[in-house]
Amino acid sequence: MKKLTVSGLIFIAIAIFLWGFSDHVKTRVAKRDSVLEARARLEEKAKEDSTKRVYSALEKLLKINNLEELEKFVKDTEFLAKGEREAIDPVLRAKLFEANFRRAELYLTRAGDLLRADKDHPAGHKYIERAQNLYAKMEKLMEAGIPERLDDARVNARLNYLKGVYYFRLLIFIKNPKEEAARVEELIGQSAKHFSAVFAYLPRDRDSEVAIEILQKKAKDMNANSGAPAKTRLELLPSDKGPTFMIEGIDKGRN
Repeated sequence: MKKLTVSGLIFIAIAIFLWGFSDHVKTRVAKRDSVLEARARLEEKAKEDSTKRVYSALEKLLKINNLEELEKFVKDTEFLAKGEREAIDPVLRAKLFEANFRRAELYLTRAGDLLRADKDHPAGHKYIERAQNLYAKMEKLMEAGIPERLDDARVNARLNYLKGVYYFRLLIFIKNPKEEAARVEELIGQSAKHFSAVFAYLPRDRDSEVAIEILQKKAKDMNANSGAPAKTRLELLPSDKGPTFMIEGIDKGRN
């Protein structure tokens, strides 16, 4: 009887311990679930806030075309997280490319006007230098990638057109086309490729047809004037005479 009583006491003690341990485990599990739920709510809120920041930034970005305002936008959005920045970067690169291109086109137009009157005009050469600095920035943007947009054929057409002119204008900065014949051929090929790509979005686009005609003529002239780099550069600079590339949005008031 005594043995049974001791056994019973041991059993009761074990049961009490197990009950207490079970209750402890349940409490810990409940706390863990509560923590996980709170974390999930915070993560969901963070995602919502992140999405709002991205949409807000994109909405603002799409309204900006001016180069200085775009550069300010870059600084103003430095606080964005890496993932948020990556979400807007393709659009930002495209906008920066176009803004830098338009500014460079202005400088090259002014250079052409000055250098045709005086091939040694210092301001003319200074404008070419400014344009070349912008083209260096544009090259980095191109290397980073400026993808086409799935939802806007006209934007893609314009972007390909600008890229076509971009590669053509790079010929201006080749000091000796005869010695860099391979580079000249590469740039002409890239220019033709992008002008032709416009037709996938705007079939029979007249501006692109004219651009290809200009490219073919200038390539022929470069070959004929390969021994006269200065003359070649002058002929490559923007001019109001004859067929011209259709570039919109150039700010004529900029220095």
